[in-house]
Amino acid sequence: MKTECPPITLVKTWLTLTTKNYPMGVRARATKNINKVFGNIYVAEAYVEQYDESAQPEVFDPVI
Repeated sequence: MKTECPPITLVKTWLTLTTKNYPMGVRARATKNINKVFGNIYVAEAYVEQYDESAQPEVFDPVI
Protein backbone atom coordinates (compact mmCIF):
# COMPACT_ATOMS: atom_id res chain seq x y z
CA MET A 1 0.00 0.00 0.00
CA LYS A 2 1.45 3.35 -1.02
CA THR A 3 1.11 6.29 1.34
CA GLU A 4 1.97 9.93 0.81
CA CYS A 5 4.82 10.74 3.16
CA PRO A 6 5.13 13.75 5.39
CA PRO A 7 8.28 15.87 5.04
CA ILE A 8 11.42 14.06 6.18
CA THR A 9 12.11 16.78 8.75
CA LEU A 10 8.73 16.15 10.37
CA VAL A 11 9.38 12.40 10.57
CA LYS A 12 12.79 13.07 12.15
CA THR A 13 11.09 15.36 14.68
CA TRP A 14 8.51 12.69 15.56
CA LEU A 15 11.29 10.14 16.05
CA THR A 16 13.21 12.52 18.28
CA LEU A 17 10.11 13.24 20.35
CA THR A 18 9.51 9.52 20.90
CA THR A 19 13.05 8.74 22.02
CA LYS A 20 14.01 11.72 24.20
CA ASN A 21 12.82 12.69 27.67
CA TYR A 22 9.73 14.71 26.70
CA PRO A 23 6.41 14.72 28.57
CA MET A 24 4.34 11.56 28.09
CA GLY A 25 1.66 13.42 26.11
CA VAL A 26 4.23 14.68 23.62
CA ARG A 27 5.77 11.21 23.18
CA ALA A 28 2.33 9.64 22.82
CA ARG A 29 1.28 12.11 20.12
CA ALA A 30 4.50 11.60 18.15
CA THR A 31 4.12 7.82 18.41
CA LYS A 32 0.49 8.05 17.30
CA ASN A 33 1.53 10.08 14.24
CA ILE A 34 4.28 7.59 13.34
CA ASN A 35 1.93 4.64 13.72
CA LYS A 36 -0.75 6.34 11.63
CA VAL A 37 1.61 7.07 8.72
CA PHE A 38 4.12 4.19 8.88
CA GLY A 39 2.54 1.48 11.03
CA ASN A 40 5.43 1.36 13.49
CA ILE A 41 8.57 3.18 14.55
CA TYR A 42 10.92 0.78 12.76
CA VAL A 43 9.44 1.56 9.36
CA ALA A 44 9.70 5.29 10.10
CA GLU A 45 13.37 4.84 11.02
CA ALA A 46 13.97 2.91 7.79
CA TYR A 47 12.30 5.72 5.84
CA VAL A 48 14.61 8.32 7.39
CA GLU A 49 17.68 6.17 6.73
CA GLN A 50 16.67 5.53 3.12
CA TYR A 51 15.80 9.08 2.12
CA ASP A 52 17.51 12.32 2.93
CA GLU A 53 15.95 15.76 2.56
CA SER A 54 17.23 16.30 -0.97
CA ALA A 55 15.89 13.00 -2.27
CA GLN A 56 12.49 12.64 -0.61
CA PRO A 57 10.17 10.51 -2.74
CA GLU A 58 6.61 11.42 -3.65
CA VAL A 59 5.36 8.17 -2.11
CA PHE A 60 6.87 5.54 0.17
CA ASP A 61 5.90 1.88 0.10
CA PRO A 62 6.42 0.61 3.67
CA VAL A 63 6.19 -3.02 2.53
CA ILE A 64 9.83 -4.03 2.19
